Amino acid sequence: MRPQRSRLRLLVGLWHRCASRQRALVQHPVERWLLRIVLGLSIAGAFVWGLLAAWMLPLRSLSLHTLHSALLGLLLLWPLLLSLWQSGPQLPVHAWLVWPVTRNWLAHGLQMLSLLHAGNAWLLLFLLGIWAKGIAPSFSLASNLGWLATAGLLLTLAQWITNGLRILRYSYPTSYVLIWLGGIVGIGLLSTQDGLSWLAGQTLDRALNQPASVLWILLVVNICCYLLSLLPIRKSLFVDHPFMFPLSSALSTRPRWTASGIWRLVRLQLLLIWRHRFTRMMLFLPLLFGLMGSIQFGVGLQQNAWIYTATGTGFLLGSSLHFLIHMLSWQSTYAAALFTWPISYQDLGRATLWVALGPASTGFLTGAGIVFLIDPSVLIHLLVLYGYLVGWVHPILLWQMPLHGVRVQLHPQSVSPSGPPHRRPFRLIGLVLLLIGLAVGGITAGKWGLLMLALLGGVGLLMLPLWLDLFEVQMHRQKHSLLVHLQAV
Repeated sequence: MRPQRSRLRLLVGLWHRCASRQRALVQHPVERWLLRIVLGLSIAGAFVWGLLAAWMLPLRSLSLHTLHSALLGLLLLWPLLLSLWQSGPQLPVHAWLVWPVTRNWLAHGLQMLSLLHAGNAWLLLFLLGIWAKGIAPSFSLASNLGWLATAGLLLTLAQWITNGLRILRYSYPTSYVLIWLGGIVGIGLLSTQDGLSWLAGQTLDRALNQPASVLWILLVVNICCYLLSLLPIRKSLFVDHPFMFPLSSALSTRPRWTASGIWRLVRLQLLLIWRHRFTRMMLFLPLLFGLMGSIQFGVGLQQNAWIYTATGTGFLLGSSLHFLIHMLSWQSTYAAALFTWPISYQDLGRATLWVALGPASTGFLTGAGIVFLIDPSVLIHLLVLYGYLVGWVHPILLWQMPLHGVRVQLHPQSVSPSGPPHRRPFRLIGLVLLLIGLAVGGITAGKWGLLMLALLGGVGLLMLPLWLDLFEVQMHRQKHSLLVHLQAV
């Protein structure tokens, strides 16, 4: 028992020292304290939200069973959300293999340290808020302990599932997307078929009356999910395993940028566009596209003329697409620097999305003013179209951006590509027409079409970390061909 305790103490000590050193290197003291204050306030706010949720039950004549059903839906959705936004430990895990710590202990340590994620703290305090207001004053001590233990086991179960999904996201992104979308559909079917109500009755409701039976079942399920997620984690600790390329422990050698660094990259990209008078015109095109598109869009919906609606939709979406299509071409003068700057491709993708968000917002704000004068009821269509653009269209074009970049030559009187205007031009045109056609079909299909576009935009925003992962993989795959085309004479 003593050697095991010393190994665990060594593992925790290594983690604490590496995490402290990395925070000291990448953050200033002011940024570090501001981050801690914001994080503390958000976690404390979760406890307040739990108190409010339990306090609102008698006011709305709702039962505790209804709250349990909603809470179980949140717990089922939690692994899907955490697997997108939770990254692995930013630590040099490979270097630890030379210490007297086996891979099994290291995998167990990584599993347990994942429980310290801020998202788990948020959900834990939310559950404690519900317990303090809705459970503790009304039930016996045994029921309270049973409810707390059941909620804790459900929380740890969500984390073990998250760990498995996170490695699946990095290793097999296509399978992960299918599982993620299937999970969303499954939760929706459970909520419509009273499946959440039945599960809540078998877990949180029963924990108040018969806690022993629930705890044994949840404990067995926890152990099974823990072991299932432990296997790929342990397998990923081999240096030559393909899992290790995208895992964050392999990325820990690359310098991490803070938010201010990403904003500097945004500023650099805007300066690259502003440096030439012809590319500078691109920054003013969203005003024209928003004006023309909103007039066509509003008149088309008001008169039920699909040709005007399609034309307006194309102009509104086109207000920012050229930024994502041409961004690498505009940076072709510094093509070699794209692969030598001390930044990750994910940071480059984030900065590019922020740059494209500005023209999109400018075009749609201009369009909103025109549409408000034509027919204020059309504003909801414009809002859904904007969410679809920034949540779905922008990430897809960012993902495909490395496939189409070519060198652009800046002359005093013109801007011209050194060869064809795009690599794979027909593929790019087909992709843009498909995205615009999907938007036109959704806008003209009525409320169900609007709902589909809104769901695509919302799901796309939630999947933003996955889009950035796919962009990074695409940059690695296209690195050599991209350099050839960006540096062509």
